Amino acid sequence: MEGYRYYAEIQLYCPASFSLKDKRRLIHGLITRFRQQYNLAVAEVSDQDHHRLVTLSLASVSSSINQLQGLKERLLNEFDDVDGVQMREYNEKIL
Repeated sequence: MEGYRYYAEIQLYCPASFSLKDKRRLIHGLITRFRQQYNLAVAEVSDQDHHRLVTLSLASVSSSINQLQGLKERLLNEFDDVDGVQMREYNEKIL
């Protein structure tokens, strides 16, 4: 059986964040929600010392490419609906 992998790297801008503490509080809630709701592996991989930028890496596996494509669409919609966060860059691979 062949499996499919989804990888994404997303850079977010948090204009309402005035400290690293503000940013981490916002991002921690986002990471927790994505892990629980979408069963994703999520990690903050860059910009840890910048209070308004965050780069997240996301990963998931599935036996269905359609399921991963649906996941991608749901995630993009989810990022559009998050208050206080603007998506700057989005790079993905489905293998």
